[in-house]
Formats: sequence, C-alpha cells, structure tokens
Amino acid sequence: MEKYMSFYDQDFKAPGFNFTSWKAHKANLKTKYEFIKVRLSQPYIVAHNDQLLVKTLQRYESDQHVDYGVKTIYALKSGDTYKIIREEWTPFSQQEVSAAIARGDSITAQANQSQQ
Repeated sequence: MEKYMSFYDQDFKAPGFNFTSWKAHKANLKTKYEFIKVRLSQPYIVAHNDQLLVKTLQRYESDQHVDYGVKTIYALKSGDTYKIIREEWTPFSQQEVSAAIARGDSITAQANQSQQ
C-alpha cells in the first residue's frame, strides 16, 4: 500500500477524501474484496508546464462489484516524477460503453478530432 500511495501528493483530494482518508479507503477495499482488477483505455493526456491531466475509461471489477466510468487524474511535477493531486470518477453504464465502442467513439478519438 505504501508504494501505491507514493504516487499521491500529501495534499491529494478526491470528492469526499483527503490523502489520509483515501489511503484508509484503499486499504479497506484491499481487505474487503478477494480481488480487484482495473482496466483502463488508452489515456488522453494533456501536459501543461508542470501539470498533467489524464482521462481514461476505467473498468473496475472485484468479486463483489463491477463498474465503468471516466477516470480523471490531475498531477503536478514533483522532482523527477509527478504526484497525483486529485482524482475524479464519473460512472458510465454498460450500454453507454458498448455504444461508444460500437461508434468508435473514444476519449482519444474525440481528442484527435478536436486537434484537427
């Protein structure tokens, strides 16, 4: 858990969480579920100065729970690496994900279209 949390800034925030409560939440999930699998789509990354914005579709699965959503991560440069300062997650329904895949509509595709 400590290695995982080393990617987070001490001032980390997420809706309803700070660094300490996030760490406790993640430790609780690790004991609650027999397994946790997280699958991510190709991320859309915007870098500006010492900041990163990362968006990706996320499929979260455990032995008791499955969900789909858009994960947004905000990070700041800290020495030679980046530290996560905020995370947000917005749910997608399975039907929305399937429809987006069928259309070839992805975060990356949308980004490429907007850059043209």
